[in-house]
Amino acid sequence: MWEKGRRIVFSIVLSYTMFLFVGIVSVSAATKETMTKAFSDSDVLESFTVNDNTESAGDLYSPAWQPTEASTLSIIGGSDDREPVKNSKAFPNSCTGKIIIKWRDGSVGHGTAFMVSANKALTAGHCLYDSKRGGYARSIQIYPGRSLTSSGSIYNPYGSASSEYVVTYDRFTNLGDSNYDCGIIKFSTNIGNKTGWLGMHCNPGISFVNREYRMTGYSGTGSRMMIGRGFVRKSTYYKLFYDCDTVEGTSGAALYKKYTNNGWTAVGIHSIGGTSTNSGTRIHKSLFDEI
Repeated sequence: MWEKGRRIVFSIVLSYTMFLFVGIVSVSAATKETMTKAFSDSDVLESFTVNDNTESAGDLYSPAWQPTEASTLSIIGGSDDREPVKNSKAFPNSCTGKIIIKWRDGSVGHGTAFMVSANKALTAGHCLYDSKRGGYARSIQIYPGRSLTSSGSIYNPYGSASSEYVVTYDRFTNLGDSNYDCGIIKFSTNIGNKTGWLGMHCNPGISFVNREYRMTGYSGTGSRMMIGRGFVRKSTYYKLFYDCDTVEGTSGAALYKKYTNNGWTAVGIHSIGGTSTNSGTRIHKSLFDEI
Protein backbone atom coordinates (compact mmCIF):
# COMPACT_ATOMS: atom_id res chain seq x y z
CA MET A 1 0.00 0.00 0.00
CA TRP A 2 2.87 2.37 0.91
CA GLU A 3 4.64 1.68 -2.38
CA LYS A 4 1.44 2.30 -4.29
CA GLY A 5 0.82 5.53 -2.41
CA ARG A 6 4.40 6.68 -2.99
CA ARG A 7 4.05 6.05 -6.73
CA ILE A 8 0.85 8.12 -6.79
CA VAL A 9 2.49 11.02 -4.91
CA PHE A 10 5.55 10.85 -7.18
CA SER A 11 3.28 10.88 -10.24
CA ILE A 12 1.40 13.94 -8.98
CA VAL A 13 4.63 15.81 -8.19
CA LEU A 14 6.11 14.93 -11.59
CA SER A 15 2.96 16.06 -13.39
CA TYR A 16 2.87 19.32 -11.45
CA THR A 17 6.56 19.93 -12.18
CA MET A 18 6.00 19.33 -15.89
CA PHE A 19 2.99 21.68 -15.80
CA LEU A 20 5.10 24.42 -14.26
CA PHE A 21 7.87 23.84 -16.79
CA VAL A 22 5.50 23.99 -19.73
CA GLY A 23 3.85 27.08 -18.27
CA ILE A 24 7.17 28.86 -17.91
CA VAL A 25 8.09 28.06 -21.49
CA SER A 26 4.75 29.29 -22.86
CA VAL A 27 4.92 32.56 -20.91
CA SER A 28 8.47 33.17 -22.07
CA ALA A 29 7.51 32.51 -25.69
CA ALA A 30 4.61 34.95 -25.45
CA THR A 31 7.00 37.83 -24.66
CA LYS A 32 8.65 37.59 -28.07
CA GLU A 33 7.13 39.37 -31.06
CA THR A 34 8.31 39.76 -34.64
CA MET A 35 8.44 43.20 -36.23
CA THR A 36 9.21 44.19 -39.81
CA LYS A 37 11.06 47.27 -41.05
CA ALA A 38 9.85 48.36 -44.51
CA PHE A 39 12.05 50.89 -46.32
CA SER A 40 10.34 53.74 -48.17
CA ASP A 41 10.40 53.84 -51.99
CA SER A 42 11.87 50.34 -51.92
CA ASP A 43 10.86 46.69 -51.69
CA VAL A 44 13.42 45.99 -48.96
CA LEU A 45 11.99 44.37 -45.80
CA GLU A 46 13.89 43.46 -42.62
CA SER A 47 12.30 41.26 -39.95
CA PHE A 48 13.56 41.09 -36.38
CA THR A 49 12.45 39.68 -33.03
CA VAL A 50 11.78 41.91 -30.03
CA ASN A 51 11.12 41.40 -26.34
CA ASP A 52 7.56 42.56 -25.55
CA ASN A 53 7.54 41.48 -21.90
CA THR A 54 6.18 44.77 -20.58
CA GLU A 55 4.84 43.31 -17.34
CA SER A 56 8.24 42.44 -15.87
CA ALA A 57 9.70 45.81 -16.86
CA GLY A 58 7.53 47.87 -14.49
CA ASP A 59 7.01 51.58 -15.18
CA LEU A 60 8.81 52.77 -18.31
CA TYR A 61 9.06 56.48 -19.09
CA SER A 62 10.74 58.54 -21.76
CA PRO A 63 10.61 62.30 -21.10
CA ALA A 64 8.97 64.91 -23.30
CA TRP A 65 11.29 67.48 -24.88
CA GLN A 66 10.30 71.07 -25.62
CA PRO A 67 12.47 73.33 -27.83
CA THR A 68 13.58 76.44 -25.95
CA GLU A 69 12.08 78.75 -28.58
CA ALA A 70 8.64 77.07 -28.52
CA SER A 71 5.69 78.69 -26.77
CA THR A 72 3.47 76.66 -24.42
CA LEU A 73 0.08 76.51 -24.69
CA SER A 74 -15.91 59.03 -33.89
CA ILE A 75 -18.14 61.00 -32.01
CA ILE A 76 -19.17 59.79 -28.56
CA GLY A 77 -22.49 60.96 -27.11
CA GLY A 78 -23.96 62.30 -30.37
CA SER A 79 -21.98 65.53 -30.78
CA ASP A 80 -18.43 66.40 -31.79
CA ASP A 81 -16.80 68.07 -28.79
CA ARG A 82 -13.47 68.70 -30.47
CA GLU A 83 -12.38 72.26 -31.17
CA PRO A 84 -9.83 73.84 -33.53
CA VAL A 85 -6.35 74.31 -32.09
CA LYS A 86 -5.66 78.05 -31.81
CA ASN A 87 -1.88 77.81 -32.06
CA SER A 88 -0.63 74.67 -33.79
CA LYS A 89 3.00 75.83 -33.50
CA ALA A 90 2.81 75.92 -29.69
CA PHE A 91 4.19 72.95 -27.74
CA PRO A 92 2.84 70.26 -27.32
CA ASN A 93 0.63 70.83 -30.39
CA SER A 94 3.80 71.07 -32.47
CA CYS A 95 4.52 67.38 -31.77
CA THR A 96 1.43 66.26 -33.72
CA GLY A 97 1.52 66.09 -37.49
CA LYS A 98 -0.68 65.44 -40.47
CA ILE A 99 0.61 62.45 -42.44
CA ILE A 100 -0.01 61.89 -46.13
CA ILE A 101 0.48 58.26 -47.11
CA LYS A 102 1.35 57.14 -50.62
CA TRP A 103 0.30 53.51 -51.01
CA ARG A 104 1.86 51.02 -53.42
CA ASP A 105 -1.30 50.79 -55.52
CA GLY A 106 -1.05 54.52 -56.30
CA SER A 107 -3.75 55.68 -53.87
CA VAL A 108 -3.23 58.31 -51.18
CA GLY A 109 -4.24 58.08 -47.51
CA HIS A 110 -4.40 60.55 -44.61
CA GLY A 111 -3.79 60.18 -40.89
CA THR A 112 -2.10 61.55 -37.80
CA ALA A 113 1.26 60.83 -36.14
CA PHE A 114 3.14 62.29 -33.19
CA MET A 115 6.86 62.84 -32.64
CA VAL A 116 8.53 60.85 -29.84
CA SER A 117 12.18 61.61 -30.68
CA ALA A 118 14.22 63.79 -33.02
CA ASN A 119 13.44 61.59 -36.03
CA LYS A 120 10.75 59.06 -35.06
CA ALA A 121 6.98 59.23 -34.70
CA LEU A 122 4.30 56.79 -33.56
CA THR A 123 1.07 56.18 -35.46
CA ALA A 124 -1.55 53.50 -36.10
CA GLY A 125 -0.43 50.31 -37.83
CA HIS A 126 -3.11 50.68 -40.51
CA CYS A 127 -1.49 53.99 -41.51
CA LEU A 128 1.64 51.99 -42.36
CA TYR A 129 0.24 48.78 -43.83
CA ASP A 130 -2.92 48.03 -45.81
CA SER A 131 -3.20 44.74 -47.70
CA LYS A 132 -5.92 46.23 -49.94
CA ARG A 133 -3.58 49.03 -51.03
CA GLY A 134 -0.54 46.97 -51.86
CA GLY A 135 0.89 46.27 -48.40
CA TYR A 136 3.39 48.62 -46.80
CA ALA A 137 3.16 52.34 -47.53
CA ARG A 138 5.52 53.38 -50.31
CA SER A 139 6.29 56.67 -48.57
CA ILE A 140 4.89 58.92 -45.85
CA GLN A 141 5.22 62.68 -45.47
CA ILE A 142 4.63 64.36 -42.10
CA TYR A 143 3.66 68.00 -41.62
CA PRO A 144 4.05 68.76 -37.89
CA GLY A 145 1.80 71.51 -36.58
CA ARG A 146 -0.12 71.76 -39.86
CA SER A 147 -3.30 73.80 -39.63
CA LEU A 148 -5.32 76.44 -41.49
CA THR A 149 -4.94 80.21 -41.30
CA SER A 150 -7.91 82.53 -40.77
CA SER A 151 -8.14 82.88 -44.55
CA GLY A 152 -8.31 79.09 -44.97
CA SER A 153 -4.86 78.54 -46.46
CA ILE A 154 -2.68 75.64 -45.29
CA TYR A 155 -0.06 76.54 -42.68
CA ASN A 156 3.02 74.31 -42.21
CA PRO A 157 5.10 76.01 -39.49
CA TYR A 158 7.83 73.34 -39.53
CA GLY A 159 7.76 72.28 -43.17
CA SER A 160 7.72 68.52 -43.68
CA ALA A 161 9.84 65.37 -43.43
CA SER A 162 9.89 62.18 -45.52
CA SER A 163 9.87 58.64 -44.18
CA GLU A 164 13.05 56.58 -44.36
CA TYR A 165 11.30 53.41 -43.19
CA VAL A 166 8.33 52.20 -41.13
CA VAL A 167 8.15 49.47 -38.47
CA THR A 168 5.09 47.33 -37.81
CA TYR A 169 4.17 44.18 -35.90
CA ASP A 170 3.82 41.01 -37.97
CA ARG A 171 0.92 40.06 -35.72
CA PHE A 172 -0.96 43.03 -37.17
CA THR A 173 0.15 42.79 -40.82
CA ASN A 174 -0.31 39.00 -41.03
CA LEU A 175 -3.26 38.42 -38.69
CA GLY A 176 -4.97 41.80 -38.42
CA ASP A 177 -4.66 41.72 -34.61
CA SER A 178 -5.95 45.12 -33.42
CA ASN A 179 -3.95 44.77 -30.20
CA TYR A 180 -0.90 45.50 -32.38
CA ASP A 181 -2.38 48.24 -34.60
CA CYS A 182 0.55 50.58 -34.00
CA GLY A 183 3.97 51.29 -35.43
CA ILE A 184 6.90 53.63 -35.97
CA ILE A 185 7.83 56.05 -38.75
CA LYS A 186 11.54 56.87 -39.04
CA PHE A 187 12.19 60.13 -40.91
CA SER A 188 15.20 61.09 -42.99
CA THR A 189 15.72 64.36 -41.08
CA ASN A 190 15.67 65.37 -37.40
CA ILE A 191 12.50 67.44 -37.67
CA GLY A 192 11.74 66.68 -34.01
CA ASN A 193 14.54 69.04 -33.00
CA LYS A 194 12.29 71.84 -34.25
CA THR A 195 8.93 70.54 -33.02
CA GLY A 196 9.87 68.85 -29.76
CA TRP A 197 8.31 65.53 -28.89
CA LEU A 198 5.96 63.82 -26.47
CA GLY A 199 7.21 61.58 -23.70
CA MET A 200 5.96 58.00 -23.40
CA HIS A 201 4.60 55.95 -20.50
CA CYS A 202 4.49 52.19 -20.80
CA ASN A 203 2.92 50.06 -18.06
CA PRO A 204 0.11 47.52 -18.72
CA GLY A 205 -0.42 47.15 -14.98
CA ILE A 206 -1.99 50.64 -14.77
CA SER A 207 -5.62 50.89 -15.86
CA PHE A 208 -5.72 54.70 -16.47
CA VAL A 209 -9.53 54.38 -16.02
CA ASN A 210 -11.30 57.66 -15.09
CA ARG A 211 -8.22 59.70 -15.92
CA GLU A 212 -8.65 62.59 -18.34
CA TYR A 213 -6.51 62.82 -21.47
CA ARG A 214 -6.15 64.92 -24.60
CA MET A 215 -6.18 63.86 -28.23
CA THR A 216 -4.93 66.11 -31.04
CA GLY A 217 -5.33 65.13 -34.67
CA TYR A 218 -6.94 65.69 -38.06
CA SER A 219 -10.18 64.95 -39.88
CA GLY A 220 -10.08 62.97 -43.12
CA THR A 221 -8.30 64.89 -45.87
CA GLY A 222 -8.59 68.16 -43.91
CA SER A 223 -5.67 70.21 -42.64
CA ARG A 224 -7.16 71.89 -39.58
CA MET A 225 -5.68 70.59 -36.33
CA MET A 226 -8.38 69.66 -33.82
CA ILE A 227 -8.16 68.87 -30.11
CA GLY A 228 -10.50 66.87 -27.91
CA ARG A 229 -10.57 65.74 -24.31
CA GLY A 230 -12.07 62.73 -22.63
CA PHE A 231 -11.70 60.00 -20.02
CA VAL A 232 -10.41 56.45 -20.24
CA ARG A 233 -13.44 54.23 -19.56
CA LYS A 234 -11.91 50.76 -19.85
CA SER A 235 -8.47 49.25 -20.18
CA THR A 236 -6.95 45.88 -21.05
CA TYR A 237 -3.39 44.65 -21.18
CA TYR A 238 -3.01 45.89 -24.77
CA LYS A 239 -5.71 48.52 -25.30
CA LEU A 240 -7.37 51.62 -23.87
CA PHE A 241 -11.01 52.61 -24.44
CA TYR A 242 -11.96 56.30 -24.07
CA ASP A 243 -14.65 58.86 -24.86
CA CYS A 244 -12.42 61.36 -26.68
CA ASP A 245 -14.18 62.20 -29.97
CA THR A 246 -12.43 61.02 -33.14
CA VAL A 247 -13.17 60.88 -36.86
CA GLU A 248 -11.53 59.28 -39.88
CA GLY A 249 -8.09 60.85 -40.17
CA THR A 250 -7.49 60.88 -36.39
CA SER A 251 -5.92 57.40 -36.59
CA GLY A 252 -2.42 57.55 -35.14
CA ALA A 253 -3.10 60.41 -32.72
CA ALA A 254 -1.67 60.31 -29.21
CA LEU A 255 -3.73 59.85 -26.07
CA TYR A 256 -1.70 62.11 -23.77
CA LYS A 257 -1.61 64.35 -20.70
CA LYS A 258 0.89 66.38 -18.71
CA TYR A 259 2.88 64.48 -16.08
CA THR A 260 4.47 66.45 -13.25
CA ASN A 261 7.89 64.82 -13.64
CA ASN A 262 7.79 63.81 -17.33
CA GLY A 263 6.04 66.63 -19.19
CA TRP A 264 3.44 66.01 -21.91
CA THR A 265 3.32 62.21 -22.14
CA ALA A 266 1.53 59.73 -24.43
CA VAL A 267 0.04 56.50 -23.05
CA GLY A 268 -1.79 55.27 -26.16
CA ILE A 269 -2.20 55.50 -29.95
CA HIS A 270 -5.67 55.95 -31.44
CA SER A 271 -6.70 53.30 -33.95
CA ILE A 272 -10.43 52.40 -33.89
CA GLY A 273 -13.66 54.42 -33.72
CA GLY A 274 -16.69 53.02 -31.89
CA THR A 275 -20.18 53.92 -30.74
CA SER A 276 -19.91 54.03 -26.93
CA THR A 277 -16.11 54.38 -26.79
CA ASN A 278 -13.20 54.79 -29.17
CA SER A 279 -10.02 52.78 -28.66
CA GLY A 280 -6.32 52.57 -29.28
CA THR A 281 -3.31 50.52 -28.40
CA ARG A 282 -1.17 51.07 -25.35
CA ILE A 283 2.47 51.85 -26.02
CA HIS A 284 4.10 48.41 -26.10
CA LYS A 285 7.49 47.85 -24.48
CA SER A 286 8.95 46.83 -27.84
CA LEU A 287 7.80 50.12 -29.41
CA PHE A 288 9.28 51.96 -26.46
CA ASP A 289 12.60 50.14 -26.91
CA GLU A 290 12.77 50.90 -30.65
CA ILE A 291 12.58 54.68 -30.17
